[in-house]
Amino acid sequence: MLSMMRCSYLFVFVMLFSLSNCKSKKDAMANDGGQPELIFGSSGGFAGKTEKFKLLPDGQIFEKSMSSDTYQPVGSFEKDIAQQFFDNYTTLGFDELVLDDPGNMTYFIIIKQGDRKKKLAWGGMNKSMPEQLDIYYRNFMKLKKRYMNPTK
Repeated sequence: MLSMMRCSYLFVFVMLFSLSNCKSKKDAMANDGGQPELIFGSSGGFAGKTEKFKLLPDGQIFEKSMSSDTYQPVGSFEKDIAQQFFDNYTTLGFDELVLDDPGNMTYFIIIKQGDRKKKLAWGGMNKSMPEQLDIYYRNFMKLKKRYMNPTK
């Protein structure tokens, strides 16, 4: 009887320990508003498709497809690479840049922190886009492909 009771306690302990170490996808993507987010994406074109990729400072990459309301994890950068993207956003002056020129095919970068949000959008023919912005965007898109999970 005593060994059966110990076995029951052990089972309950193992179950509680296992449950406490589980994280849902929502927990993994939770952002307390304190850490910034960079969102790279595009929309429009013939199919009217929108794609968005969110980068967090710890390197996690998430994708939001047209068919989903939530971001799904798709891979991760090393933390220093992710931090370089956040640092370069400011160093290259994008935090001071005003660019709202959507076109048939629009490319965009959004930076969010807490309730603050800034969007740079280009693709129209009305404004010239800084070359550094194009390079920054393309670098993210190329690196993202390299670091995405193989099943994606």
